[in-house]
Amino acid sequence: MTAMASVLAKAKPEHVRATPYPYIVIPDALDRALYDALMPGFPRLNKPDAENNFAYRIQSRTALKVARLQPLWTECIERHTGPAFVREAIELFGPHIERLFPELLARFGPGFGQAPCRLRPVHGRDDHVAPDAVGVETDCQFVFNSPVKTASSVRGAHVDQPEKLFAGLLYCRADDDDSVGGDLEILTLKPGVRQSANPFSVPRDQFDVVETIAYRANALVFWINLPNAFHGVTPRDVTPHIRRYMNFMINLPRDLPPLFRAHQERLR
Repeated sequence: MTAMASVLAKAKPEHVRATPYPYIVIPDALDRALYDALMPGFPRLNKPDAENNFAYRIQSRTALKVARLQPLWTECIERHTGPAFVREAIELFGPHIERLFPELLARFGPGFGQAPCRLRPVHGRDDHVAPDAVGVETDCQFVFNSPVKTASSVRGAHVDQPEKLFAGLLYCRADDDDSVGGDLEILTLKPGVRQSANPFSVPRDQFDVVETIAYRANALVFWINLPNAFHGVTPRDVTPHIRRYMNFMINLPRDLPPLFRAHQERLR
C-alpha cells in the first residue's frame, strides 16, 4: 500500500523563506482528494459553554485513544508523528538546521535518523519514560478556536515554547465559514525595538508584518522555532464559526531544552 503523502510532500528546500526566520508556506498542502476525504471526519467541538475565541486542543495521544477517528484520520496522524515526517522536516530545512543546530545533527545523524521518536505525552506528563530514553517527541493536534462573541485575536504576537524545534499549521476552514479575520502574520520587530524578556506575549505594535497567510482551507505554514520566530493571529469579527486547523510539532528531547535555551540566547 502506498504511504500517505504528508503536508510537506510538495515542498522543496528552495521554497523556504530565510527571513526573518526559516519558514515555508504551501497554499494547497495535501492532495485535494485527500483533504476533501479527511474534512468530514474532523472532530467536532463539543463545548456549549465555550469561552470567547478560545483555543481548544486534542493531542494525538488523546485523539487516537478516545476521539473515535475515522481510519483515514488515524493514518494521517500516524503519518505526521512518525520518524519519516521528522526526517522530511529536517531535510526540507537542511541548510538552516546545519547552520543553527549542528549539535543536534551530531547527536542524531542526518535526518535525525538515529533519534528515537514517540508521541508527545498528554499535557507534558512524563508517561513513566526516562528522559534519556526519549529522542524527539511529536504531536499532530486538532485545534478549535471557538466562536467569537467579541471581536478579538485568539493569540497575539509570540514565539513558541523553547522545547519546540518545528511548528506547523494546516488550516481546515469549513466550506460554509464566511468569517472575517483569523489570518496568520509572520512578524519581525520594528527597527530599534528590543526583544521582550517575555517573548511568549508581546505587544503587537512592536512589530512589522512580513507576510500574512490567509486562513484558507488546506494552506500550510511550517517553520523553525527560534527566539525571533514571532507570529500572531489577526482578530476575528463576531462569528458563530469555529476556526479549525491541525497543529504539527516536533519537540526536542526533554534533556535538551536547557541546551536549546542557551543556543537561543546566542542567536539573539
